[in-house]
Amino acid sequence: QARRIGEINANAITAISGVNAQLTQMGAAAEAMAIRGAAQYNAAARMMVAEHNAQLIESEIDYVWQQAELDEFILAQQVAKMMGSQRAGYGAANVILDQDTPLQVAIDTKTQEALQVHVIKHNADIQATKLLNQAVSSRWLGQVEATNIMYQGNVQAGLASLRGNLAATGTLAQGAYDSAMTLFNAENNAYGIMQQ
Repeated sequence: QARRIGEINANAITAISGVNAQLTQMGAAAEAMAIRGAAQYNAAARMMVAEHNAQLIESEIDYVWQQAELDEFILAQQVAKMMGSQRAGYGAANVILDQDTPLQVAIDTKTQEALQVHVIKHNADIQATKLLNQAVSSRWLGQVEATNIMYQGNVQAGLASLRGNLAATGTLAQGAYDSAMTLFNAENNAYGIMQQ
């Protein structure tokens, strides 16, 4: 009778240990899945922020070119005004514009204008290139950070699974020990009853 009760108790301990181990593993798997899901969400959010920032930076390139066109227009107006003043001054002094110094002054003025237009466009190119590089850097950094987030998430999920497996193994081992001890004690009790 004591032996039979011991076997029943040992079987119950083994079954309960098995259920507890399974629940522990299921909990660890759910935790790992949640960690991976959060990492995927955070990585995607980081990529969206990087893309948004890159698009904002790229939109500034349009403003750089608009400013360059405005600067060219202002320069053309200033040069036209200056050349008009020069012509008026030469006309008042009865100087012929297509001879010697007056012609050279007009050529120099137009040459300076062309040079300044080139400088304006070159500076706009430099600014646009810097902005484009910032946009590319934003996307690249977003990708690097998203990859890091996913890596960290996978590591944490793996650790959660490992902890769950170790806890389940411990639960099963403890259950096996408790079950064996219950059987041992039942045998001792049965032997002791038989001795009496």
